[in-house]
Parts: sequence; structure tokens; C-alpha cells
Amino acid sequence: MSKEKYSSGEIKGILKNVTWCSRMHCTRGGKVYSSSAEEFLRWINEYTKYCIPEEVDNWNNICRDRIYNPIILKDGVKCTPELQKLIHVREYEIIDDLFNFMDAGAIMKKYHDTNSWDEVEKLIKEQGHSGYTFSGMCNVMLRFSQYGVEFVDHFDPFRAERCQAFQDMYKKRSEEKRKQLNQRLVNVLYKKMEFKDN
Repeated sequence: MSKEKYSSGEIKGILKNVTWCSRMHCTRGGKVYSSSAEEFLRWINEYTKYCIPEEVDNWNNICRDRIYNPIILKDGVKCTPELQKLIHVREYEIIDDLFNFMDAGAIMKKYHDTNSWDEVEKLIKEQGHSGYTFSGMCNVMLRFSQYGVEFVDHFDPFRAERCQAFQDMYKKRSEEKRKQLNQRLVNVLYKKMEFKDN
């Protein structure tokens, strides 16, 4: 990944480009096509190598859905102040969602590269989260990261008590982790038994 992170201004530019491409009917395979959006998607989807394998397609689809879904007014529709406000709110929702994915992706990569929660903590501080942005990023970490449960246990252990939807996902991921660990233990014991038999 040559670029470290897209700025909110760069993402706004991509959303404007998607809007323009939609109005000009720039398509590929019957869908709106923007080269800047596709470049962004190639970049952010590099993080899928750190995702839970069964969530890779969901990561790709969610990021694609976000970048290709600004509010686009049909030809002839007058942009009133109310519509303009709605467009800006939608734009910021998209940017917030994509920042959650970018920040979570960077954290997944950092942990993969360093195997250190201390290094992850430094990165979180550099990212400069508020409670709101940290919460959104935690959701992405728990759903997509191979180390999402450990991340939550380390950085926000009481979050599941505050949010039912988060608690449900946490329980699901914790159970999956427990099954993986049990399977590894069974495999190790089986190999030891094979070794003794030989």
C-alpha cells in the first residue's frame, strides 16, 4: 500500500467524482464507474488480507456500497437548502463509515506486523479518536479482524455491556475463537498421539 490514508477532503473529491460519473452515465458492466472510486477501493481492500476469511466479501461489498452511494439529484431537480443539507449529512456519514474501515484496517495491519498491543495503542492515539469514532472503529474491528475479540478485551472490555447489538457480535466472535482454539488443541494432541504410536 503506497498511500498511508485518504483524507476526508480526498474522499469528498471521490464522492463528487462518483456523482459526476453518475450524471454523465459513465458505466461499466451496467453500473456507475469512477476510476478514482475504483482506485480507492483497490487501496482499502488491501486490508482484507488481515480479515477473517469469511468476512472478506462483506468488507469489499460494504466499502463499495459506501463509496458509490452519495445522494445524486436527478436532472432538473432543484437543489434546495434542505436537499443540500441532506447531501452534506449523507457525505459525512459515508466519510465516517469509510474512516472506521481505514482506521480498523491500519490497526489490523499494525498488529499483524508487530504482534504488539502497545504499538496498536500508539496508533490509536495517532488516529485521534473521539468516543464516537472509536466506537465505530471497534464495531469494524470486532466484525472483520482476526483479533477483534482480543482488541475489544484489551481496549474496551465493557463495551458489550453498553450495547446489545455489539454484545451479540462479541458473543458470536468469542464462541468462534473458542472453537478455533479447541480445534488447535485437538490437532496438537492428535499429532502427539501419532508421534507416540510411531
